[in-house]
Amino acid sequence: MASVMNTGTAIQGNPHVEVGFSPTIALISVVRAFVSDFYARALSSNVREMVVMATHELLENAVKYGIDDHATFRIEVEHREREDHASIRMQNRSTPVHIEQLRAVLARIQEQPDRLGHYVALMRETAKREHGSGLGLARISAEAGMDLRLEVDGDLVSILAHCTVEKRRDT
Repeated sequence: MASVMNTGTAIQGNPHVEVGFSPTIALISVVRAFVSDFYARALSSNVREMVVMATHELLENAVKYGIDDHATFRIEVEHREREDHASIRMQNRSTPVHIEQLRAVLARIQEQPDRLGHYVALMRETAKREHGSGLGLARISAEAGMDLRLEVDGDLVSILAHCTVEKRRDT
């Protein structure tokens, strides 16, 4: 079940959306479509696609590794004169084992100087693995160019994905 807790304007200002929901596989595509539609007029198509893809990957993690039926995500976009800032926060509860695996995956991503090279190497390395590959987070880092941060409070896990996108200047 999804419930919109707070939404901002999709056309002016700094649009944001926050949704609390019970994460299920079936809802991932619904929420992905909602995010795409919500930001259709507020973001350029390339930035919107980055935000949509990152949201999808974070939703999948909440479904796979959450321990209850409560998750929240918040997407914020801040328009500035020369750049836009986009951030996504996914929050859910998880087990200590999954939290430690998440710490390791994020540490490995953050130590890589070549995001795309790491993502490609990880695809090769994990091709036959069934669980816990870290591909989704590596994809967010490589394809969306987003920085990732982990916050943990007991069993409550928050993953923050953030990027700054320079606006194109018309010549």
